Amino acid sequence: MMRSGYYSIKHQQEQVGDRQTFTLDHDLFGLESKTLMGADYNRIHFDLHSNAPYKDVVTGGTPIDMNHPDRGEFTSNSPYRDQFKTTTQQVSLFAENRTQLSEPAVAGHWCAARHRAPGPRRLDRRHPQ
Repeated sequence: MMRSGYYSIKHQQEQVGDRQTFTLDHDLFGLESKTLMGADYNRIHFDLHSNAPYKDVVTGGTPIDMNHPDRGEFTSNSPYRDQFKTTTQQVSLFAENRTQLSEPAVAGHWCAARHRAPGPRRLDRRHPQ
């Protein structure tokens, strides 16, 4: 086995979210009806650190003894640094209704709506905008 270079990549990710719903059984113009409403929230922070652009490629590689590997030292001419950060936020409100229009063997009428906030945002540390 040959080592072709030294690559170091680290990801950090944090995710927080929650979803809440409630259901209301009721009559609508004398017909059996069920309404569901809710909200959903999700936020993800993601950081990438590495020694990109990986300029340390070893031509021909260096051998690794599979029976007695030497951990050695990590050496790189490319600095290990922050590459980019992203924050993705998703917020939605939703509602749907099912009204029984006929006998239970036939599906009732239903409708649904959902709103989603824009995202994601990215901060590129190598190419700031």
